[in-house]
Amino acid sequence: MSEGERLTFDEMWAATQVNEPDADSEQVLSLEDDEDYQTALAMSAENKAATDRNMARILGIPDDFPPEVLAEIINDEKLPDEIKRQRTYLRAKEILNERTERLIPSSGKLSIRDRLIDRTLLRNRPVPEPLIADTIDRHTVVMLSGDTGTCKTFVALDWAASYATGQSWQLREVPQTGKVLYIAGEGDYGIDRRLTAWETYWNQDISAKQFTIHAGGVNLLDRGRVNELASVVAEEKYDFIFADTLNRCAVGGDENSARDMGIVVDSLYQVQEATGDGTVVLLHHTTKDGSVTRGSGALKDGVDTVYMSAGNAQQFSLTCDKRKEGPDGDRLTLKLAEARGTSSCAVVRVSTADGNLSNREMILSIFDSHFSTTGATKVELRDVCEIPHPSFYRSLNSLVESGALVNKGSDIRPRYRRGSVE
Repeated sequence: MSEGERLTFDEMWAATQVNEPDADSEQVLSLEDDEDYQTALAMSAENKAATDRNMARILGIPDDFPPEVLAEIINDEKLPDEIKRQRTYLRAKEILNERTERLIPSSGKLSIRDRLIDRTLLRNRPVPEPLIADTIDRHTVVMLSGDTGTCKTFVALDWAASYATGQSWQLREVPQTGKVLYIAGEGDYGIDRRLTAWETYWNQDISAKQFTIHAGGVNLLDRGRVNELASVVAEEKYDFIFADTLNRCAVGGDENSARDMGIVVDSLYQVQEATGDGTVVLLHHTTKDGSVTRGSGALKDGVDTVYMSAGNAQQFSLTCDKRKEGPDGDRLTLKLAEARGTSSCAVVRVSTADGNLSNREMILSIFDSHFSTTGATKVELRDVCEIPHPSFYRSLNSLVESGALVNKGSDIRPRYRRGSVE
């Protein structure tokens, strides 16, 4: 082909798009020998690779991605849109965290400008994520209310210890761990005994780095003290905070005053903001009949979630009375169980059907608490459950048949792992 007869780039590109000829046709030989065709083919491949790489940079895909994997991603019609959506979601979380980290030490609160959110950020703001599945959401303020003797502090410590260790809470998942700050307004006496009992019963150690006690209350009506608390929370990166109880954390206030309780609620949210996407729990008392939270309705109206405890150590209920971003009405029947070798107890589930944990529930509960990471042999599980042997074997076989437990060993030497069925 002469110089004057050379093809334009568009013509060369078109030449590469012809239908694939038969393998034995002369067209294959002529194209393979045609330098212009081969040049066009190479330029086409280079341009396609460059286009894919530019799209990858837009999507935030690392430069060292293999070309064949990158081409598969780019050519997938739905995947790039999903990547963009995820990047927008993550950026919204980053912006929220950046704003939270700009807490002003002197006030402990976000400025008005830091609170401004445009429509795009609002649309892509992260949806609530569970701190404890089906129970407590992140980025919320919770009130746990109950009369004296209804085990609300046991429940609060159970929540706190589960989050600090990642142990499932009453068979409900704890997706991630974090640092706990427990403000023991009624004093730290007895808390160590209860935490030791929890560790013993569930066979879990609570790391000192993950669980901190503040001995005595922090007055939520005192702006200076609240500012200091918010600063400590932000600096130490606590993300599950407990204030036990309102009576000891609002000294000098009137719980029947909507104004005073409004200040308390505002202080709780100030502390919550200091956690980033963490959660704050306030413990409070109900009236003697346990029907309503004591004092002004501003408390219940102001928080996101309300759980109420009623009953006694032998059996008590925990009921969700309010949940802003989800269904309320959640109800568990619980009791205190003695932790052997300690002078205290742990909270365990009770079946609402017969007032006691069924053998199946007992086996699953103990399996989750003792063997969730290692698995267990039949003997190991039997010895911990302390269920009469005939009942244990019947219940174990039932759990295996239903898929709740799976034998990953052999028939002679079974070793069980958790299945996907409750």
